[in-house]
Amino acid sequence: MNRPSTTHLLHTALLSCALPWAGAAWAQNDARVVAGINAYRAAPASCPGVHLAPAPALAAQAAL
Repeated sequence: MNRPSTTHLLHTALLSCALPWAGAAWAQNDARVVAGINAYRAAPASCPGVHLAPAPALAAQAAL
């Protein structure tokens, strides 16, 4: 009968602890990206630097 090695069990235990934390970090980063996109879309067309203003079609879209 094959038994899992100690190394395999250790890696499994470490991953089970790390994955929920990594998922929370990804969700936090996603929220920051969405907030940045929504802030950019809400920026007025007269913001400093024409190249920084959102395109009218993009600004007209609903927030994410």
